[in-house]
Amino acid sequence: MKIERVEALAVRLPFRGTFATSQGTVGSAAEGAEHVVVRLQTDDGTVGWGECRPSRHWSYETHESVCSSINRYFDPALRGHNPFDLAGIDRLMSRAIAPGFTLGQPIARAGVELAVWDLLGKRLGVPVQTLLGGTSQRAITLSWTVVGHEPEAVAGSVEEGRRRGYRNFNFKVGFGATTDRLVARTIAELAPDAFLWADANQAYGLDEAVRASRMLAEFGVAVLEQPLPVNRYTDYPLLRSRSALPIGVDEGLYTPADLLQLVRLQALDVFVIKLCRMGGIRRSRQAIELAQAAGLTCLGSGLTESEIALAACAHLLAAAVIETPNALNGRQFLGAHLASGLAGEGDQVVVPSAPGLGIKVDEQRLAALRVPLSCEP
Repeated sequence: MKIERVEALAVRLPFRGTFATSQGTVGSAAEGAEHVVVRLQTDDGTVGWGECRPSRHWSYETHESVCSSINRYFDPALRGHNPFDLAGIDRLMSRAIAPGFTLGQPIARAGVELAVWDLLGKRLGVPVQTLLGGTSQRAITLSWTVVGHEPEAVAGSVEEGRRRGYRNFNFKVGFGATTDRLVARTIAELAPDAFLWADANQAYGLDEAVRASRMLAEFGVAVLEQPLPVNRYTDYPLLRSRSALPIGVDEGLYTPADLLQLVRLQALDVFVIKLCRMGGIRRSRQAIELAQAAGLTCLGSGLTESEIALAACAHLLAAAVIETPNALNGRQFLGAHLASGLAGEGDQVVVPSAPGLGIKVDEQRLAALRVPLSCEP
């Protein structure tokens, strides 16, 4: 059994509303959502599907660069290789495109790796969760991402989440002390029993982050994610010593080795897992096990991935027995999905029991939503 073809397909999905962070808008109805679907086929005709979500407002990887990386470099490098050799596939992708300071092209690599896991599960007749060695947890819990900066908009977003069956909420901060306080207070008043999670997306300096942590603690917020820029390694231990809240880190973590450096520095309390940022399931699982061994809380997160990547996250997080609410918000923001097979009411996602990722890609819808890029074959 050998890999015969790896193909990246660029799509643009309809987007509901506007999703903004302190660093800018990462999704809007006007622009839609740029996704890449990966189709991997072996010489016996087995097909695996993967997905990744690049955004130029969130990462250096773009729609074009992800497709170019896969179609021009990873595809020829992986042809003829055994799909069961996950470590070998990883090495071949590193040789095809050299890493930078840390893992190179992680979002593109994640799309390929998800397709490999889907294919392996199908070939063996078992779900990915079983391949990962954990089957006791059958569902994951989602957190609703609150949007807006004015009281009416924030309240409306919280109420919409509650109507749709969500019990826990995450929200963006870093828009100024007055706005951050207003948003936190509004959410806390409407959801006093919820798990609340604030994400600054690198917006603060050290002293500002300390002040923000104390303000957010007044409203029962449980975690302050990524308050400082990713390269302020030595500031994070100082922040932890002065913060009123546990500190989570997301941006800047691409490999288990990156996480290990921060653990050694005692720089974080919470590991925020973004499967696509870490290059896929294999590295994410290694990092989760490291975080759990270090006594860190683990929270799952994403960037409006559709049902393909959401299924992968469900397998990963359930296998690792992550019971905290996860900010996987594709269902909230996307106006169309590319696959079926994921069940669950409200804020619950049931882990598929069918082989592989357990989803069925709608190839007709996929074709209708494709967009031409010069990097495609």
